[in-house]
Amino acid sequence: MGPFPRCLVAEDRRSEGRTVNGWKKSTYSQGDRFCVEVKEAPGAVQVRDTQNRGLGHLSFTSSEWNSFLVDLKEIPLR
Repeated sequence: MGPFPRCLVAEDRRSEGRTVNGWKKSTYSQGDRFCVEVKEAPGAVQVRDTQNRGLGHLSFTSSEWNSFLVDLKEIPLR
């Protein structure tokens, strides 16, 4: 089981249902607007802005990412 809850990510549809270089796009994405992508890396989870991929990514430890997901589940989505 990876660090990505099924409700938050989907495979990148631009490449015929496959993940591109390990990056997965949020299912809440609106096309290429307001979108983030996540990727598992050794000992970390990386997050980047879909519109600004060339600007790099943020890295979080597995513990930090899991804490974020727990907190996220407690916040009501609008």
